[in-house]
Amino acid sequence: MNKEKHPRLRGRSLTLLWLALFAAAFAFSLWKLPYGFGGSDEGFYLTVAHRLSLGDRLFSHEWHLSQLSSFFLLPFVKAYRALAGSNEGIMLAARVAYLVMHSLVSIVIFLRLRSFGPVAAVASALYMVFTPFDMMTLSYNTIALDMLALTGVLLGTAEKGRGAWMAGGACFACAVVCCPYLAAGYALFFLAVAAFSLPKLKDISGYGFFTWRNFLMFTAGILVPFFLFVVFFLRHASLPDIIENLPGLLSDPEHPSYSLWFMAKHYVYCVLTAHSLMPVVLGLYCVHLALLFFDGKRREHKGFHFVFALFCSLFALVILVPRLTEDNYNAVAFPMVFAGFSAYLLLEKKPVELFVSCFVLGIVYSVCVSSTSNMGFLVISMAFSVVNLASLVFIGLFLAENRGRPVPALGAAMLLLLFASMLVYSKANHCFWDGAPARLDSEITAGPAKGIITSPGLEESYRLIYEDMQSYAEAEPGRLLVMSQIPWCYLIADDYPYGSFSAWLSGLDSSTVERLELYYSINPEMKPEYIHIVKSNAFGPLYLEGEAIAAGAAEHGYELEESSVSYKLRKAP
Repeated sequence: MNKEKHPRLRGRSLTLLWLALFAAAFAFSLWKLPYGFGGSDEGFYLTVAHRLSLGDRLFSHEWHLSQLSSFFLLPFVKAYRALAGSNEGIMLAARVAYLVMHSLVSIVIFLRLRSFGPVAAVASALYMVFTPFDMMTLSYNTIALDMLALTGVLLGTAEKGRGAWMAGGACFACAVVCCPYLAAGYALFFLAVAAFSLPKLKDISGYGFFTWRNFLMFTAGILVPFFLFVVFFLRHASLPDIIENLPGLLSDPEHPSYSLWFMAKHYVYCVLTAHSLMPVVLGLYCVHLALLFFDGKRREHKGFHFVFALFCSLFALVILVPRLTEDNYNAVAFPMVFAGFSAYLLLEKKPVELFVSCFVLGIVYSVCVSSTSNMGFLVISMAFSVVNLASLVFIGLFLAENRGRPVPALGAAMLLLLFASMLVYSKANHCFWDGAPARLDSEITAGPAKGIITSPGLEESYRLIYEDMQSYAEAEPGRLLVMSQIPWCYLIADDYPYGSFSAWLSGLDSSTVERLELYYSINPEMKPEYIHIVKSNAFGPLYLEGEAIAAGAAEHGYELEESSVSYKLRKAP
């Protein structure tokens, strides 16, 4: 690893710089923490762990493909319910838990990268600011991203330390739990080590990273979380039930199975269509790479090549500005890859370890996570926040190697300023599926979303649903099916076990009804005693008429009670 003292700012001064930047990023994140409510995602993240705490099983009672992240969320849900006695305030508590986790990860990033100088402080602080989808909560996205960032900086600075390799393996295993396709990264590591063990490749740069010793230490680190996960799985799953439920589990209309070729084409398509001008940016960058590759005097032309790459990154960032708080809040993480990769190619002394463990692994993650998501470029660009840790270091090292060149330094400063400004502006003015914080002034005062600040309209809709569901507190708990696209209704019901294949219903149409019928045919014990149907409201409309619901209730042996907010069906005695 490149450890020469290029940057001048070190020791105490570097620590003070990082403390100032980190404190500002932490205070900013703490301010943003309670703002924003709406949509289905945040409430859904907690529901799988919640239903497991009530006795349901993985991959048989729950059919959503993201359920493995409950490995991390179940301890949190159990601990919170034990301390609070209910689910009240659990969504805000999950945000606090995320902030603690994300802060610790950002601290480790600085400590591991500090040998690279001031850029370590900048990278740590900017990573602290970034939050996937601007949803500051525990989820399969936030946990996977943080664990992969730890993997990258631990392995990229491990050298021959066993502890760092084992810790990196443990973090990687945690990331795989949240994104199982990421196991491909382990296979690629094995293949690279096998290739570099060939005599002809041992002298090539990178051999020191791809050794059997490092691979075995990395694997040893994986074993501890793997063992804990196996114990968790055996306690909360049944193999015969999984086999029986597998066809239904794989029938999720929002996450169908695709071939590898289709996923590769889809990845390229998502990047190319991220913006109407993105093909222009990519075309310019390909021209830059061609010029760099064929330039026999590239050492003399370093400044030109670097500025060309900076222009590509700046161009890509600028075109994202107009819709930054609409649908480009994740996309801001993508453009730094151009300047970062070129800076690495132009370095005299390349930090190969960091390039492999952060830059390449981050791109591998972007491919893997896009294969399991329906969010296209948004989820791809999310993964590039890990790539950026390496990109920022490469840019810093390039500037350190080329002191005295004002144009590259000025261009890099402009790029960094724009990138940081867009990160901060996006987080300050965007809440996933809610309005900007400046327009949010109504605090939710009860239920699982207690303490969250939202718009008056969403607060009223939530309150009406919450108050309407208090009637269940007077009834004997039984399995509950909520026919709505708002999973947090299950968290309001608290101790009522789930009577659905998932709290996430992709829609209230015939396909959902068909999946429910299949689910109950395989798991007849999951048929609900209660069905709660939320009427049209701010969280999602219902496409059924009251007369049809009444007729269906009578046909299936349910008694119907209607309120201004919902239809409540209870199994007749």
